[in-house]
Amino acid sequence: ILVMVVISKTLVVVVIKRMLVIVLTPKILIVLVPMMLMMMMMSRMLVVVMPSILVVVMPRMLVVMMPKMLVVMVVVPMILLVVMPMMLVVVILRMLVVVILRMLVVMLSKMLVVVMPSMLVVVMPKIL
Repeated sequence: ILVMVVISKTLVVVVIKRMLVIVLTPKILIVLVPMMLMMMMMSRMLVVVMPSILVVVMPRMLVVMMPKMLVVMVVVPMILLVVMPMMLVVVILRMLVVVILRMLVVMLSKMLVVVMPSMLVVVMPKIL
């Protein structure tokens, strides 16, 4: 009876998995293929349309953006120069903390492996 139960369970699992694969795969395909096609179409469209848009839009953009652009060009590098070192310091500190923690864990586990048997020998009789 037990054998039967086990076999039936495994069978059920296998069948469900198969069903899922059979049911889901087409669904995924049905979703993915149109998405892919859409993407392709969009990219084609962009390649065709983009140059003309750029030709029309860019001059206006430039006229509007030029002062802002200048500000950005000046400000962003300044900010980067200030922020980057701090960022780096933070990242490095994090790295260090992680590494140190790992080291500690390894050390502790080694210690335990060495100390544990003797501990047991000492403590077990008392516990008993």
